[in-house]
Amino acid sequence: MQHNKIVFFDPCCPEPYSQESIKTGAIGGTESTALHISNALGVPLIQHNRTQVCGNCYPDMHFEQVDTLVVLRDAEKLYQLSLLYPKAKLFLWCHDLLYLGSDRAEKLVNALCDFTQQVTIVAVSEFHRQQIESTLAQAGLTQHSIIRIYNPLSPNIRKDRAKKTINGKWVFFSSPHKGLENALDAFEYIRKKRPHVRLYIANPGYQNVNTELPEGVINLGKLSPAEVYSHVQTAELVFYPNFVYPETFGIVFIEANYLGTPVLTHPIGAACEVLSQQNLNMRVPFLLRLVQSLQYRSELLAKLAKFFIPNAWQYTEYNKVIGNYFDQPRRDLVSMQSKFELKNIVSQWKRVLSGDFKQ
Repeated sequence: MQHNKIVFFDPCCPEPYSQESIKTGAIGGTESTALHISNALGVPLIQHNRTQVCGNCYPDMHFEQVDTLVVLRDAEKLYQLSLLYPKAKLFLWCHDLLYLGSDRAEKLVNALCDFTQQVTIVAVSEFHRQQIESTLAQAGLTQHSIIRIYNPLSPNIRKDRAKKTINGKWVFFSSPHKGLENALDAFEYIRKKRPHVRLYIANPGYQNVNTELPEGVINLGKLSPAEVYSHVQTAELVFYPNFVYPETFGIVFIEANYLGTPVLTHPIGAACEVLSQQNLNMRVPFLLRLVQSLQYRSELLAKLAKFFIPNAWQYTEYNKVIGNYFDQPRRDLVSMQSKFELKNIVSQWKRVLSGDFKQ
């Protein structure tokens, strides 16, 4: 038994993680962010599936007293812990999409209905905060406060002063459910006009790539963060034409911009907040969005759409945007906004946890 003023708890991680995970294995953006923040604050990070202590990472354990609880993602777990520590200040650190009507949003609303005390919900972008605010307002849950604290750039990332770009090297380093299928379709079409390009794909390892890869695509599998940074630093482009799964933040965006690599993506989710202006932030082509919407409605409509609206019509705008960008004799270098530096994010967390924070 011991008294801890502040405790972070991750009840959702697919596997235990620690600072060693950053050095040796693949790790997701949420997990790495939890590590960086808890470590910088000097507080324990409990993980539901951990069995041994490693640094500031602990197995599930009971403290005699806790003044502040920060639980990642799971409002139901926060409620259970609030019964053990009725005097603790409660924080729910959300990272996931919480669209009104979605299963996650419904689970959040149902759990929050059980609380008698106020919960401070931490969103990771303004887009995310507004989404949660709309969901709770619709459910009549206005007693809880919602604040926004961005995720930080990893303190472990290093960049070479002289960026050495490999011509034609593009990367997609996100989980497959975040638009990989569409990215592969778009890349296959783009490569007909730019046959020299190669697309390197990798992911945190929680989901496997279960699709046939077109010519020019290299699957690197699971990479350590250091390996990811090395590839992104030498890439000509982070190719991320994702419009099916909006990023609540987008760690990949700030890492790429810090390393001086432009990102091609669409202005959905937090992309407009996080990316600097020098990136290729293009609108979703109308025909592409139409085909995708028909695919969700029925298998027959999907087949008809594929037959009557060929890829050439759907993806032609990508070639225009990419051509306009790379054919310029001189391009502005991309850079990361300083507000995402770890010291600035940790400062916000300190003020939030001390009760001295206004947005």
